Amino acid sequence: MGCFRNRNERFHWNKLTNEQKRNVIRLCRLRKNKITRLKRNDNIDKDFFEQKSLF
Repeated sequence: MGCFRNRNERFHWNKLTNEQKRNVIRLCRLRKNKITRLKRNDNIDKDFFEQKSLF
């Protein structure tokens, strides 16, 4: 589904130090968690509205 790195991070990956790479990986985890949370919340909202329409 993607590595969650931005364009600059992908383009310059081979030039980064190990510390910088670790930081990029940390940022990728945060981005992934944020997207997962947003998707989960979006599904919860849809479920709520779908249940409400049954009444």
